[in-house]
Amino acid sequence: MLVLAASVVAPPKKPKTKSATKTNQKSKNFFTIHTHPNHVFTLKLVDEEKTSVVGFRDWDDAFMIGKMIEAHFNSQKEWPSTRDVNSLNLMAANANVILRHTYIQKWDFDDLEMICTKNFLNLISVDDMKNGYSFGGNVYNFEADLDFYRGRLGELWRLDTLNYDE
Repeated sequence: MLVLAASVVAPPKKPKTKSATKTNQKSKNFFTIHTHPNHVFTLKLVDEEKTSVVGFRDWDDAFMIGKMIEAHFNSQKEWPSTRDVNSLNLMAANANVILRHTYIQKWDFDDLEMICTKNFLNLISVDDMKNGYSFGGNVYNFEADLDFYRGRLGELWRLDTLNYDE
């Protein structure tokens, strides 16, 4: 004779979750400074290279530079020139400043890479800042095949043509 025994165990009250383990990997997020959706803080490191979007790994660093850009704008009545990195001169900003003319945009790296590539830009990754004036990081050079750029130039040409027809 075969005897089977079964027991019913009540399900746990809360699902068991493991706490996330911390790693030393940096977030894939970047923060950029804008005055308008199509106007982003860029730098040109070398004349022969493409202009580069400045992407900050830390929101606080982007906010601090945004305040400095606004301080320059408020005192000089013009945006700082970013064509020559050696002549970039930003003023110290008051700690209590609220951004009124700029804003910070959060990006996933892959999305920022696509935006840069579509607009013929590189990326300067600001991984850390020293004394608010010295950037440490990397430069990413984005390239795509010729068919990608042919399509993109055709798209830009069509947009430009639509603007003239109106």
